[in-house]
Amino acid sequence: MSYEILLSVLKVGVACFFINIPFGMIRSRVISYGFLWFACIHAPIPVSAVMRRAAGLSWWYVAILMLFGIAGQIVGKKAALKYFPPG
Repeated sequence: MSYEILLSVLKVGVACFFINIPFGMIRSRVISYGFLWFACIHAPIPVSAVMRRAAGLSWWYVAILMLFGIAGQIVGKKAALKYFPPG
């Protein structure tokens, strides 16, 4: 694996991570398994796909980028619950 591909995966992955943080924050405030909850999980996926294709990455990197997205969702949820407690 060349360093250019590794750097591209890292750049797109970090972007996916940061894109998913606000969606994770919103997801922590809506009813579980409702329409908005579903939308918050799936809305960033087309953005991630476009970034992956623009970087020239193949389908083999989808799983890695999904992990970055899931991590962003988790961090967003934890940040929302810590800094904006319900009530």
